[in-house]
Amino acid sequence: SDGSAADSYGDDCADWYDAYPSWCGSTDADDNDFSSNSMCCACGGGTSTSCSSSYTAPEIDEQGMAPDAKVMVYDFDDSAGALNVPDDCYERLFPPAYDAGARISSHSWGSTFGTYSTWARDFDEFMYDFDDMVVLVAASNDGSFGHESIGSPGTAKNVITVGALESDTLPITTVSSFSSRGSTLDGRLKPDVVAPGEFLSSAATSSSAGLATCATTNMAGTSMATPTVAGAVALLRQFLAEGNHAVYSAAGAAT
Repeated sequence: SDGSAADSYGDDCADWYDAYPSWCGSTDADDNDFSSNSMCCACGGGTSTSCSSSYTAPEIDEQGMAPDAKVMVYDFDDSAGALNVPDDCYERLFPPAYDAGARISSHSWGSTFGTYSTWARDFDEFMYDFDDMVVLVAASNDGSFGHESIGSPGTAKNVITVGALESDTLPITTVSSFSSRGSTLDGRLKPDVVAPGEFLSSAATSSSAGLATCATTNMAGTSMATPTVAGAVALLRQFLAEGNHAVYSAAGAAT
């Protein structure tokens, strides 16, 4: 991308990037580990050589689910670091990425105990109008409150809402205690899928402004499970777009 689509929406929308730990960990882009970690769960790669010369990079074997993918980021926190979601997600959140060619959108943010909010409505409306976009949303981390603890916009009907699995023991079959439970307040089944979400090793940020780092850190949450699924969706989309289903599917090209 040449950034032209992003530029038309203002400074909050960044350009395309390779999601290497050395970029994800730069405090120019992120002042804590959260965004770096979740981003690189989806598409981080371990092959960057662009770390700061003052930092001795460790050997990095880890990769995200789709390590050759590119990522477009949207910064909508305020000067105090608080979440400042656009007042119209349909018009301001999705179009910059969509216009630049993105077709997978991963969201590790939301409210607690979500009703079917205006966020959820905007997400549903955009996906209805642009049905080639896949939107994934973290279920939230309020599982301790029991059922009906899915957060908004994870309550949207058309999104893939992602819960978390314990991932420290095999087989990975147990839902994490913190992962929000369904159903939604209006009785719909959520989350749609679950994925490993406990102590996933991914990119860390440095503690010094402007200093890149190739360090990694472990974090847990549906916010980590969601981009992990987004990376898997990217692989699936590539598989289908390249026509591989005609080769590997028993039903052939008709599927």
